[in-house]
Amino acid sequence: MRTDVYHNRMQLVRAARDVIGHRGSTDVGIREIASVAGVGTATLHRHFSTKEMLIDEVSVVRWSRMEDYARRGVRPGYTPLQNVLAILEAFTRMTTADDRFITAAGLTVGRAPRAIHPIREAFEPEFAALWIQAQREGMLRRAADPRDAVELAGAIRDRTRRIQMMTMLTAGICAPAVDAESLVSEMCLKRSK
Repeated sequence: MRTDVYHNRMQLVRAARDVIGHRGSTDVGIREIASVAGVGTATLHRHFSTKEMLIDEVSVVRWSRMEDYARRGVRPGYTPLQNVLAILEAFTRMTTADDRFITAAGLTVGRAPRAIHPIREAFEPEFAALWIQAQREGMLRRAADPRDAVELAGAIRDRTRRIQMMTMLTAGICAPAVDAESLVSEMCLKRSK
């Protein structure tokens, strides 16, 4: 995809997320979304044939990042456990940032737009492979399930308590010998650099 085409597409996705989140409703006109994106309605229609497709694309972009992280790892040199936790932490950041949009669009944990199903189907085995590696290394509890961890991470949307909630999630999935607080703290410090 050409750089300008990709830029316009992402501008439209961000504008839809921001306008819908600000309004608290999907009852927004495409002209307003296009205007906020800095493009014409014809450009919007070249990328998305319906407003619903544009709304779904916000989730598609979020899950595409998740799939990329699971496939390639978040940072070179990360252990499987660090990658698992970094992916969950990234998801909490994305859902926290998109909270108003998610609420306005009526998205709920465990019920995703049909458009993300193929991406999520690509994400899940990659994430599960990292998860299994971390379990084999004794870093994650045997009874912990990667799908549950993703659902719980997706429910974290309180900006003021995100780190504490991520720490609780981490403590719940990690083996007893793992210092969850230190791991989450270290991860967040690396993220801010």
